[in-house]
Amino acid sequence: MMNTYADQQVRERGGGEERSCHCQGSRLLVLLGPVKTKTTGLGGNVKDAATGAFLVGDSTMYMAQHWALGFYAAQRARNAHIHMLAYDAPSGAVNDVHRPMVPRNTAHPAETVLIKGRPTALAQTAWSWSQEHHAALDSTLPRCCCFFTEVMLVCHGDQAGSYRFIMEPLQQVLAGRPVERLVLWTCESSDLFSPAASNDYYKHITWLVRPQACRCGCHVSTCNAFDPDCKARHCPDGKTATTILTSGAANGKAAKLGIDPSAAQPLTSPDGRLREITIQPDGTTAPADQVTAAMGKPGGTFFDGLSCGTDPALVPGGIGKPDPKAVKDYATKNLKPSQVERIGDKDQGYKGPESKTSHCDPALGCMTGPACSGPG
Repeated sequence: MMNTYADQQVRERGGGEERSCHCQGSRLLVLLGPVKTKTTGLGGNVKDAATGAFLVGDSTMYMAQHWALGFYAAQRARNAHIHMLAYDAPSGAVNDVHRPMVPRNTAHPAETVLIKGRPTALAQTAWSWSQEHHAALDSTLPRCCCFFTEVMLVCHGDQAGSYRFIMEPLQQVLAGRPVERLVLWTCESSDLFSPAASNDYYKHITWLVRPQACRCGCHVSTCNAFDPDCKARHCPDGKTATTILTSGAANGKAAKLGIDPSAAQPLTSPDGRLREITIQPDGTTAPADQVTAAMGKPGGTFFDGLSCGTDPALVPGGIGKPDPKAVKDYATKNLKPSQVERIGDKDQGYKGPESKTSHCDPALGCMTGPACSGPG
């Protein structure tokens, strides 16, 4: 039997009429931070006098943007469905949420940049960044994209406005589509992504990616959906738990997450672990226990099999010797059960694609291209 909220969704979709669809799942990679991070002067980009490497004002986001372009190219080479957006937020708040940067099929040359005092060689990428305008945020992504298996946000952990970005612009961009996993990749997890500081913020974040049925209106028995890799599946039905992955702790010490596109494992945590937050479907557990959290296992995978590497240097002074009290204190503060809290009328009006247009269509703005309709 469907839970109460799922029943409501079926009614909103028009009574759950029998019709088949070809819904397409996708991945979404979002970057939030300074976009133009090279140091510039009167003569253009500035180089370090001693090494000849370019100077960058924000090494973390510069590395993230370079890594993202390489990841996007690899996904496209496999004909996988992925969308990628970068929002310029040089001082925390986004300059213009209607003008994100998107990948453009123009090569970006190899370069050497000065990262943390050392020259770092970055390989050429087949794609570069280009600005795109969207009058309405809920039409930023093509309507032929029906749900997301994973959404990954890369930003600074202390980024001012990150919570507001997630719950306002990003929520509108998602436009009511189900999200099965949200990855918050930050240099250090904001207190707003934890029940520690303010449960209300945490409840709202978990509400955004709560289990919910796809709004396309099809029934599971007549659904012909595909995942981002064009493998057959059915649309999300709101009956399976969803997850959030973010930074946690190493031996009780708050952990930062790292990114280095030149490394074998470009995404790292101090001990290879991430905090895993699980949101159960409505009606399957007591409301106060709907959201639970725990530290995951080392080397966990996410976002198409990326493995979390290990970098103890991400904890200042090192992880240190085992400290059971610190571990217990962190768990008490950050891994306690919680509940979700619906955000009033913030649910957007997007209802999913009609069956005749649910195959990806470049004319509808599909950023993946003509090969993304899936088999058949």
